[in-house]
Amino acid sequence: MRNTIMIAAILTLPSASAMADTSLAITFDLDGADVATTTYDCGPDTTLAVKYITSEANALALLPVEGAERVFAGVVAASGSRYVSGPYEWWADGETAMLTDLIADKMILECEASQQ
Repeated sequence: MRNTIMIAAILTLPSASAMADTSLAITFDLDGADVATTTYDCGPDTTLAVKYITSEANALALLPVEGAERVFAGVVAASGSRYVSGPYEWWADGETAMLTDLIADKMILECEASQQ
């Protein structure tokens, strides 16, 4: 059986004359891919569950930002694993990770992997 994951994003057109929703679905073949979830403690009452999907061709991280699930694509990093989604950067290195708004040049969260 072929394992796949589907990531869907719903985009709403801003024009009043185009009030219809548009959707996008991307299917990845997960044969040989590693799918893992890491839970991070990011301060008082803030916990993030980040799903990592890594294959030979792709590296993705799925995590919630401002109440919405976002897809982060893996990019080149000198150390650790670095992912970006729009203005956001998720950088995980060992047991620590940071969520940064690159446009505002501001760190949003500093996290540590939960010991489970």
